[in-house]
Amino acid sequence: MARKITGWQALASEVPGRDNKAYMVHRWLHCLSPAVKKLPWTADKDYLLLSFLSAHGPKWSFIARQIEGRTDDACLKQYSEALHPTLKKNEWTSNEEAKLLQVYSIIGGKWKEIGSQLQRSSLACRNRYFCS
Repeated sequence: MARKITGWQALASEVPGRDNKAYMVHRWLHCLSPAVKKLPWTADKDYLLLSFLSAHGPKWSFIARQIEGRTDDACLKQYSEALHPTLKKNEWTSNEEAKLLQVYSIIGGKWKEIGSQLQRSSLACRNRYFCS
């Protein structure tokens, strides 16, 4: 009689290259642990992130261990979506909006790529597209 696979095992079996334990550990460390903070970043935490990045380079796991409650993924995302020095944060121009629509019509919802072409965060581009 075959054993029915349920819960984490069933979910892990759907993710190539992950066994049950690896998937559970990843989910716990990055999503479910009560130590993981999902609150907005503060200016102090942004400053810490930039300081560690300046001193150690993009060693996101190391940086995350220095900033309580943040994961390596969260640190990378905060930097690339909010703190990267090349990101435009000013008001959208009509030319940028036109380019957003043009690029979206060509490549679809590949927001990271769209953001790269417009020098804006992928989230800013997605929000602008759906809210305009």
